[in-house]
Amino acid sequence: MASGNWIRSTIGGHVVEAWEPAAGPFTEAILFFHDLDGLSPSQREDWRAIIESSPVPVICPLAGRTWWLSVPTAEFPEAGPLGWVQSDVVSWIEARWGIQPPRFGVIGVGMGGNGALNLSYRAARKYPVVAVISAAIDFHLYQPLEPVLQEVFESVETARQQTATLHLHPLNWPLSQRIVCDPQDRHWIDGCEKLASKLSSSGIPFDRDFDTTTRGDRNQYDSKQLRISLDYVIKSLPAAVRQLEVVQ
Repeated sequence: MASGNWIRSTIGGHVVEAWEPAAGPFTEAILFFHDLDGLSPSQREDWRAIIESSPVPVICPLAGRTWWLSVPTAEFPEAGPLGWVQSDVVSWIEARWGIQPPRFGVIGVGMGGNGALNLSYRAARKYPVVAVISAAIDFHLYQPLEPVLQEVFESVETARQQTATLHLHPLNWPLSQRIVCDPQDRHWIDGCEKLASKLSSSGIPFDRDFDTTTRGDRNQYDSKQLRISLDYVIKSLPAAVRQLEVVQ
């Protein structure tokens, strides 16, 4: 396990936690988007150990139960939580470590999986590697039940227009993406499979795992897949950056 420490800072009025390995300098970083519980990996013993194995900084913005929307919310009235990440959080990362897009990978779990995909799909050249676990892609189905979604969207359909599936660009997509979900996850497997079908039909390369199961035990499943996803992003990011530099 790499040595280092956790940093906690307030950026633009909201808290960010970050794992900073001891051995620098760093040329790449990873954004981690949390689930509905709003917990940073530092607050979960199993996740903390996994993140602390990372040789690059892992930055964990804390956005609460905002569904990582790209539209203004009560807590993020200017540009939504994704806008806050792209402006304030990314600027903070550059100031601290000198790291700029496209040297960012993104990992998201549950609600954060939707946010990670939306970020990468809308700005694939800035966030070229993304890995999501149990991603809440079809979050719009919960618009009638979720106060934040009710405040922002007048209907299920208007919420659907902000889902990651509808923001996938057929000519500008993340160079590396990994999508996994337990086949017994009754909440999110359908959305993940529909996105995978769209990626396949569009000829967009991606990695998937819809076979591994913990029989509906989300905690066990997410922990198992987080370690794999972290390794995936760390290994994929240098090649993606090199490819983008050649194209540019």
